[in-house]
Amino acid sequence: MAALATVSAVGAVAAGGTPTGWLPVDVSLLGLLGVAVVLAGSRAPSVLILVAALACAAFGFDSVALPLALAAIGLALVSVLVDAEPLVDAAAAGLVLQAALRLSAPGGSGLTALVATVILVPLLAAGARTLERPDRRRLLRVALGCAAFAIVGAIGGGIAAASAVGPLRRGLSVATATINSTQDVDLQTTSTGLTEARRDFSEARRSLEAWWAFPARAVPVVGQHWRVLRAAAVTGDELAGSGQRALNAPALSDIHITDGRVPLEQLAAIEPPVADLAGRATAARQRLDDARSAWLVPQLADNLDSQLGRMRDIEKSTALANRVLPMMPRLLGRDEPRRYFLAIQTPVEARAGGGFMGNFGEITAEDGRLSLTRIGRLADLAPVPGQPERTLEAPEDFLARYARFDPARTWANVNVSPDFPTDAAVIANLYPQSGGAPIDGVIAVDPAGLAALLALVGPVEVASWPHPITAANALQVLLFDQYQRFNVTSEEQRVDFLGEVAQVAWGRLTSGDLPSVPELLATLGPAVGTKHFFFSSTRPDEQRLFEDMGAAGKMAPLTGDFIGLVTQNAGGNKIDYFLRRKVEYRAQLDPGSGQLQASVKVALHNDAPATGLSASLIGNEVIPALPYGTNKLYLSFYTPWRLVDASLDGTPVVLERATELGRQVYSTAVVIPPKSAVTLELSLSGRLAETDDYRLDVYRQPMVSPDQVTTSLALRSGWETTDGATEHTGTLQLESDAVVEIPLRRR
Repeated sequence: MAALATVSAVGAVAAGGTPTGWLPVDVSLLGLLGVAVVLAGSRAPSVLILVAALACAAFGFDSVALPLALAAIGLALVSVLVDAEPLVDAAAAGLVLQAALRLSAPGGSGLTALVATVILVPLLAAGARTLERPDRRRLLRVALGCAAFAIVGAIGGGIAAASAVGPLRRGLSVATATINSTQDVDLQTTSTGLTEARRDFSEARRSLEAWWAFPARAVPVVGQHWRVLRAAAVTGDELAGSGQRALNAPALSDIHITDGRVPLEQLAAIEPPVADLAGRATAARQRLDDARSAWLVPQLADNLDSQLGRMRDIEKSTALANRVLPMMPRLLGRDEPRRYFLAIQTPVEARAGGGFMGNFGEITAEDGRLSLTRIGRLADLAPVPGQPERTLEAPEDFLARYARFDPARTWANVNVSPDFPTDAAVIANLYPQSGGAPIDGVIAVDPAGLAALLALVGPVEVASWPHPITAANALQVLLFDQYQRFNVTSEEQRVDFLGEVAQVAWGRLTSGDLPSVPELLATLGPAVGTKHFFFSSTRPDEQRLFEDMGAAGKMAPLTGDFIGLVTQNAGGNKIDYFLRRKVEYRAQLDPGSGQLQASVKVALHNDAPATGLSASLIGNEVIPALPYGTNKLYLSFYTPWRLVDASLDGTPVVLERATELGRQVYSTAVVIPPKSAVTLELSLSGRLAETDDYRLDVYRQPMVSPDQVTTSLALRSGWETTDGATEHTGTLQLESDAVVEIPLRRR
């Protein structure tokens, strides 16, 4: 009997129940329950044990609970039929307990706990009735003492909670406002907000940790709620304190780039407080995660999930900052000089990797000082007689799709992959073979990125342009006006103009004082997020950092459904200034089987006129036979799914099929007359992995005008969204890569 009771206690603890959320108490309660049920079972009627086992089997939807319940039924039947020893009844009762603690039902933990209670209480009561009178009295006194403790603990916990809720709400409200103000670089508001928030969180923490509230921790269910409130108070108190210490330490706002030099010693001084904040953010998220419980009332559970979402964002951003700061001195040439290839791209002649690269440069970094040491035209990288034959090293899917465009000799085609790290690796491979020096990474910028730089350094003047180029007019000048002013007949002058603008802007960037680092980030950050800057490194750890920052232009890993439209200019003109793209994606999904059917409609509108503009804009240098204003492009659509059929303007069309970046890609050449549109339609079929959510990643190619994307999901076979709908539709103005996430459930 002692051995059975011990095994039962261990099994009860192993079931993983958390009646209070306090591990020592939970282990003790479950262990005592394991012993008590076995002892009670040895005295209870066999028929009662059989009924309890049958009840467990009825609710034993879980694969673990059902076999235990069936075993209990077998032992109880033996005892009923042959009047077996009490040890058999004790073993059967122990199996009933193990099954009851592992029940699973659609109603969740609350329902299964109620069922387990209804099953076990009659067993315990039946066993208690067989005790001698003095033993029953002692047991009753113990039960009444436990009940009194629970009542006192619940009252104390309730008073503590009532005292803490107000300060907690105030603290959360102030902390949220403070985080938002931090994004506006209002450090005084941040300091004041952190002080106020910490005062409120500390008040809530004192209430919850008072001696008279402590017994609540050991009361089942009550302890779960006390734990959540205390976790929120401790988290807010510690993070606000850490934030205050970070503000009192050397700050990013104190760092200014002067004459192109970043003060590395000041960056190093910021590392300790940021590391402290990152560590505390991780600990806080873990504390809130550990406080989650199925026993929480819905309102508190929803609030906890909301705070956890915010806490994960804070943890992610602080962890990223904690990685960036130690890496910055390396990137800026503290240990050894660094050389970066600068790609100056323009989306008016579309390429998957950001646009036609008409100019390039070299940026060197040494001991924190940045210099533009070379600026050149793309023609400078063309093969010259006597130069060794170039060898293109690239991933197999890049070679399979793009080797025919000869990027080794034609630099205009080095950035044809929609995954910029792949393009950057090709550049790093080919640049030394094209007369350049080995590089440590690639930086790409387009006119919108240059406009963001001009917002920092102010207007620039160049001799070949009649008025200053500013952040306000840079896009108009660089995307359109220059091609009108410098026509094909003055191509060299136009190329010189682009290089001159880049040089003058860089000169302003590396001379005098720039705004503080937070202001730099606030100005340039949106341009990075919308894919107007790309950063890549030849060192894997640095490359991973750029990817995690969302600055690498990497095509996201395939995690569910995916769509990506890419068009590449085939006419050698700047006509993509006039290209407008719309995508309609309609999916029908059976979440139970994962079967998915989808239709895609890609509408391409060419708003270019046939006359009245320069040949640079609407001519066709590569294909002179095409009329002016005609846009010829190479279209590729990326998806995980199998192509069923395709049509172009209603006529069936055969598409080129390939695999790239872990996806299927379907491609074709498209010709769009001036002031006209064409429509490509695809039918797709595939199977998603089983999931409770639908996720669609939408890839954005950097273009002059953002795509308009409409997505639709229709659900089949008794499924719906958590909002109760069977269809979900949304529209995106695609300024950056986007994710559509739709939680699902069975009806």
